[in-house]
Amino acid sequence: MHAKSVYRTKEFEFDFSKKEIRMYRKRYNYLIIPFSEVRHVEIKKGSVVRNVVLLALIAGLLIFFTVFLSGNLINKLNEAGNYVPLNHSDIRRIGANFILSVSSLFFASYIMYSIFRKEMVLKINKKNKPYSLKELAKTGLLERFIEDLSKVFGDVSVDLSKK
Repeated sequence: MHAKSVYRTKEFEFDFSKKEIRMYRKRYNYLIIPFSEVRHVEIKKGSVVRNVVLLALIAGLLIFFTVFLSGNLINKLNEAGNYVPLNHSDIRRIGANFILSVSSLFFASYIMYSIFRKEMVLKINKKNKPYSLKELAKTGLLERFIEDLSKVFGDVSVDLSKK
């Protein structure tokens, strides 16, 4: 009986018997959306993050910071020459520049990976955040979930194409 099914992930629960959607944040229910308030349901391949432009700006600034620190590091190493010994503060500064540049490059690359990673996402009423459907796909319930959504809501747009 598909109409009595309950689909639950970490972020949401579709309860077709109670005709409501429960949104979870850290396993606590923070929002209940009755089916009567749902105007549009969309399932597509997309990014899970919401503020793509802001994250891209932060990643760009981190990459710029990495280039700046690497240039500073190379400049300090070229300044020392072969015959001038480096003192303790110079060695600490070189080590700090290296650690900061590697860590900021790591964080920038992780942010860019998060932006460009595409997953199956669910959007409700077009304005809400995208919810990942990875858990339903792993358990093999995604097709059944899409069928139940299509039965209950007439306006379900499903775009499974790989872009």
